[in-house]
Amino acid sequence: MDEERAYEIALRIRDEFEDLLDEKNITIPSADREGAPGEARLYGEENLRLVDSIVELLIKHADEITLQGDIDDSSHPLRELAILLCDEFEDLLDDKSIMIPSADREGRAEEACLYGSEYYALEDGVVEILMEELAAGAKREDAAEICAEARETVEAMQKAMATAPEGLTRIGSAGVGARMMPGQPASEHGNESVR
Repeated sequence: MDEERAYEIALRIRDEFEDLLDEKNITIPSADREGAPGEARLYGEENLRLVDSIVELLIKHADEITLQGDIDDSSHPLRELAILLCDEFEDLLDDKSIMIPSADREGRAEEACLYGSEYYALEDGVVEILMEELAAGAKREDAAEICAEARETVEAMQKAMATAPEGLTRIGSAGVGARMMPGQPASEHGNESVR
């Protein structure tokens, strides 16, 4: 995975984190804040650090990502990557001493900053993004392969047409390379178009 692609995916994942902050009405403190209306919940240096760490993890683990197997299993490579990405967000919350509210909290000291159903919903959201991006990447690769094959076929046809004797460059129901007599109408061979 190249850095540009990883960055695009990182922004989608960051937006997932941002949605949770928005839902819980939490703004991450930042020295870069200017107090302008509409500033993002994740802003400035904190936002940049989080996105950069997501990009690094995506690039580092790109070769391990697969859609094969049980993605719901916590040991699946895609799920493990989602957990690592959520850990980055949780580290940011911990640095800022922010606890995401959850109905699942029991008030125990060892409860993480991101806890219970909020954590699992976020993890599942990240897994979904990774699955979508992996599938989209596979489609792009397939499309590129098809384009390359089509290009080769067109180039071969152009070469064949350029080297064919006169009268053999018409294509139609008479078949590729069907002999056409000079001056003979194409319609006699069922060929309505002349290339």
